[in-house]
Amino acid sequence: MTDAEEWKVSLPSWRDGSARRAVIAFLQEITQGPGALPVADRVAAFDNDGTLACEKPHTALAGFLLDRVAAAGSAPPEVAGGHDVLRELGVLFAGQSTAQYEEQARRYLTGALHPRFQRPYPMLTYQPMLELISLLHALDFSVFMCTDSSRDFMRVIAGPAYGLRRERVIGSEVQIQSVGGRLVRTALPVPMDDGPGKTVHLWDRTGTQPVLAAGNAAGDIEMLRAARFALVVHHDDAVREYAYEDHQILDAAAEGGWTVLSMRDEFTRVWPADLAAGAQLPTGSPRPGPQILFSTRAWSVFRGILDFFALVLNLAGIFLSLALGCLRLVLCLLGHTHDRLLFLA
Repeated sequence: MTDAEEWKVSLPSWRDGSARRAVIAFLQEITQGPGALPVADRVAAFDNDGTLACEKPHTALAGFLLDRVAAAGSAPPEVAGGHDVLRELGVLFAGQSTAQYEEQARRYLTGALHPRFQRPYPMLTYQPMLELISLLHALDFSVFMCTDSSRDFMRVIAGPAYGLRRERVIGSEVQIQSVGGRLVRTALPVPMDDGPGKTVHLWDRTGTQPVLAAGNAAGDIEMLRAARFALVVHHDDAVREYAYEDHQILDAAAEGGWTVLSMRDEFTRVWPADLAAGAQLPTGSPRPGPQILFSTRAWSVFRGILDFFALVLNLAGIFLSLALGCLRLVLCLLGHTHDRLLFLA
């Protein structure tokens, strides 16, 4: 990319404000001219919850835990944060294979709806951040997700939701053991991918530190300090998403001169597909808008029609089998009668 307008077009959901200008200026500096970074050094790291995807009123991983606990008929556990969620999931899935865990995660992520926006969790990613990831890929960056959520949970949607390969997900997880040729989960967490753990685990995977890093909470500060360009997602839009602050990372941003990305002021659009206006109500009103209700109901009606026709076809097959059976019986009886008549004659 050489034309300034071409750079802007690559980030269409960003307003032409200070944040977009800072991002573009930095990327131009390190990818163009004689001082361009070698491709091998172009590494970007993104936190997930609250940076790439909605984390309120709880994260997708916390919702998965509550769903599985309810399915088991147990009382909801008391969890204070993401680390507690991971520990509870470790106990819940201990002894199960990694394949079983991923299959249950996939079922949840494709079926569960966010309580306010009534959309599956993979559809609650931030469109401007997805555009930034796409731009980085176009500039030959290796983009990693560094999250304190379950690594194997996030790998399920890394491709469909973010355009990331499975091996680009670095996250917290329990120890995995090989038992009889199967990979089996234990209840023992490995060191969490949070705080200093994010930069350590990224180094373990890549042998380098990020050139660009993005986060939204105190657990991301160490990762952002390790980067040449740090981007902080500030949640200040209660109408289109949620409004809440992490003062620790905002203070660190002010001290380090990092770029703060206001969702209210810098995002022209929040989600990959715009929600209906009725769904973008303040936080206290979880009722979905009419377009979303129509979409959900239309899909339910369509599924019902398909199920009805499937039932009709199954019944038709049964009746056809019965009719053919009766016909065979009649033919056998007629043949037997014909043979007796010939014998008597």
